Amino acid sequence: MMKPSKQLLYQQQLISQRLGIDTSDADLKKEIFHAVLMIDKVLSSHKSYLVGCKLMVHFADSCRYGQLQRWIEHLISQKKVQELSFTCEVSLDPHQNLVGRSNDLKLMSLPSGIFSCASLHALELCHYKLETDVPFHHCHNLKTMKLNWLYLSTQTLDGIISSFVFLEHFSLRFSGGFDRVRLVSDKVKAVELQSLRVKEIHLSTKSLEVLVLDTRMSSQKFVYQCLKAQSVSCIPQSHT
Repeated sequence: MMKPSKQLLYQQQLISQRLGIDTSDADLKKEIFHAVLMIDKVLSSHKSYLVGCKLMVHFADSCRYGQLQRWIEHLISQKKVQELSFTCEVSLDPHQNLVGRSNDLKLMSLPSGIFSCASLHALELCHYKLETDVPFHHCHNLKTMKLNWLYLSTQTLDGIISSFVFLEHFSLRFSGGFDRVRLVSDKVKAVELQSLRVKEIHLSTKSLEVLVLDTRMSSQKFVYQCLKAQSVSCIPQSHT
């Protein structure tokens, strides 16, 4: 028969694995264990709908063990959240090339169309690696999309952008893995492209009002078709 102390430790280890907690460091494990339980408690104890939820730092293993997916599904299905923001814990030097640090980013692996809830209008993601655009399928209600410090291919980026039929505000900053940004939309009103290294930027819209462009281009292929931009700030940097 297992002693009560050992049984408690065993149960804690099982819960830690379920919550996506790395158990290699005992002190860190304890801190993360209580932090994740606190997040769970706060989300479950809130009885009414939520307008928005922002988790500034959640732990990297939450992606691997499905904790992030569980949070998202709870917030979307139970809380009918309108605005979601997730930032994964990772140490990145803002002056270092993201391509060389892509392995430090955690892979975001989520089911197809997880963000397609009718109530969700704004989504922000920071510090992830995306290998597919399937979590963004059928996101017809999203109006604001902010992607920061992401690593993804050109094909994945194209797929994500094409999923947003009614997108009004698009921001892509400090991200890499792709060589082109292509946005064709009759709805988008504001676009921000910052600290990207790309060969081509193609923007075509009838409704753009604000454009902020501060990025590196290895070639000066910038296609810009807009009928009524009211504020344009462009700082294209030559490739060095």
